[in-house]
Amino acid sequence: MAEVWLGRRRIFTGVVRDITGRKHAEEGLRQGEARVRLLNETLERRVADRTAELARAKEVAEAATRAKGDFLANMSHEIRTPMHGIIGMIGLLLETPLDAAQHDYATTIAHGADALLTVINDILDLSKIEAGKLAVEAVEFDLPRLIGEVADLLAPGAQRKGLRLDRRVGPGFPARLVGDPTRICQVLTNLVGNAVKFTDRGSVAIEARRRDPGGPVATVELAVRDTGIGIPADRHEAIFENFTQAEGGASRRHGGTGLDLTICRRLAALMGGRIDLESAPGVGSTFRLTLALPLASTSTAPGPGGEPRAPADALVPLGLRVLVADDQEVNREVAARILERLGCTVEVAADGREAVEAALRGGLDVVLMDVQMPVIDGLTATVAVRRSEAGTSRRLPILALTAHAMDGDRDRCIAAGMDGYLTKPFKRRDLYDALAPFARGRPAAADEPPEGLEALVATLGGDEAAAREVARCFLDDADRALAALDAALAGRDPAAVARAAHALKGISRTVGATTMAASSHLIESAGRAGDLDVARAALPALRGEWGRLRPRVAAF
Repeated sequence: MAEVWLGRRRIFTGVVRDITGRKHAEEGLRQGEARVRLLNETLERRVADRTAELARAKEVAEAATRAKGDFLANMSHEIRTPMHGIIGMIGLLLETPLDAAQHDYATTIAHGADALLTVINDILDLSKIEAGKLAVEAVEFDLPRLIGEVADLLAPGAQRKGLRLDRRVGPGFPARLVGDPTRICQVLTNLVGNAVKFTDRGSVAIEARRRDPGGPVATVELAVRDTGIGIPADRHEAIFENFTQAEGGASRRHGGTGLDLTICRRLAALMGGRIDLESAPGVGSTFRLTLALPLASTSTAPGPGGEPRAPADALVPLGLRVLVADDQEVNREVAARILERLGCTVEVAADGREAVEAALRGGLDVVLMDVQMPVIDGLTATVAVRRSEAGTSRRLPILALTAHAMDGDRDRCIAAGMDGYLTKPFKRRDLYDALAPFARGRPAAADEPPEGLEALVATLGGDEAAAREVARCFLDDADRALAALDAALAGRDPAAVARAAHALKGISRTVGATTMAASSHLIESAGRAGDLDVARAALPALRGEWGRLRPRVAAF
């Protein structure tokens, strides 16, 4: 607006603009901003709701996983406990005088029980793999020897069918590798067992070759060849699926769950390898397990490998005084009868409290302790026994004798102070091997290798001088590692705890000190998880085993 004077008159002039459009635009902008705010608020609510839903779903999934784990643990215990009684009693029955018909009946029952146990183990293994709870180890082992043991185990079945079972180890194949011998043995046993089962005439062969040009990591190929029924090309992938076999339908001649090849392929993948198949109907099959395995420091060219263990009826009497603590009468009876046949004197306890009382009375050499018992469970009973030994030089060997077979069960037993772990159902040889290190009347002489170092002497080709030098290094290195472990725990340094325990685990495994290695592994895992309380709780068992083992190694 402008102001103009004309004489005495004041005139105002101005311009009037129509801003309706601008007002509409401003109003539209305000409405748009309001809609954007509303949209953002809606999105924020939806994101919050979705986040809450995902959190709830995660909680449900975690609860389901925990429930599955609890179910598997309980199923393992509830099924294995009666299976232990069945298999144990059948074994005892077969050792009694029977006429031909009775022996055939008992043998048939034994085969059925073994088959049922195989199904149980397959289901548990597959469930643990799917739940991500199956870990693989990295330890030094003799692969040609392992191949020989698998061949020796399955040779009787092949001979009954008139099959030739061959083993061939290629030139320059390394003897000592680093991997998981238990899982490799499981895969190889399943592949060879299947080859024998599906082959009616001809042969089965295990072949081992190294497929890389050389270096610190060997690409190992283990091939299992057979002249059996063969598998059509359109079934090559299907047979690796759950509950699937090459033969389908009601007319199939061979039994089985169809889980073994699924488990084999999953285990191969867990170990960073693979399984390949070549097969055609009427021609036979070749399964190839390929793994990349680091060479062990002592790796050399091997012989054919593998000597079978002595038969059970040729075992030296143990002469041990053993307490069997188990709340199931049939389990106590089975263990007692087997122990008596192994030359042991047996005492029994029906719960953890009775086990503790018997241990405190003294006069025992070993305790076989069930884990799940009334009044006081086996773990609590073991802790009570170890507490009573505090400040003394006594340490009563306690072995877990349990139907719990899930990952983590062994670590819990070792953390409680147990010295070993034996899973039900077991056979006489399993029990003998677990008890032999504690046998009375067979102490290792100063010029003989103690138990554990015998394997080291064998690995070194019988060179006791070299084994003594390794034993000396083991003493020095173990003392240093334990000192480092003590310092790390005092300094509350989880990473240093894990490093020291890892070092101790490695050298213990090298010389065959498996109990020390198990305790060290538990402490290492606790250190990696930052749980120093668990590491400290596991230390007394480790030190107790070292106190038992050190003078024997030093004497050697």
